[in-house]
Amino acid sequence: MSTGITVPIVGGETLDAAIAHCNVRARILACGYISEYNGEEKYGVKNLAWFFKKRIRMYGILTSDLVPKWGGAFFEEMYRLLAEGELKTQEHIVHGLENADKAWVELLQGKHLGKTVVVVSDPEA
Repeated sequence: MSTGITVPIVGGETLDAAIAHCNVRARILACGYISEYNGEEKYGVKNLAWFFKKRIRMYGILTSDLVPKWGGAFFEEMYRLLAEGELKTQEHIVHGLENADKAWVELLQGKHLGKTVVVVSDPEA
């Protein structure tokens, strides 16, 4: 499988995999690099030569750049889709602060889809 446009948000090995599957003249919209935020040793980009061979263009983008122009319309549409049941959310719920570290590791490993929520206490208590 190859791609013409990709939006990697993790960086590191994930970005390298995306680059390897790009078409000639593909565009990469880089909007995150979470795999490189912590740690002493950085992975970087290992297959930079593909940028030349395939004439790939990569653009850095921050979602905050888009909010002034598109934010209002985006949130209005998302609220409508949620209210009408056309957009479903997925959550991985973990109970107890003592399980937060495991939940964090599993989040970074991509073990669950959707938002990870740690319930610290019962709101009814």
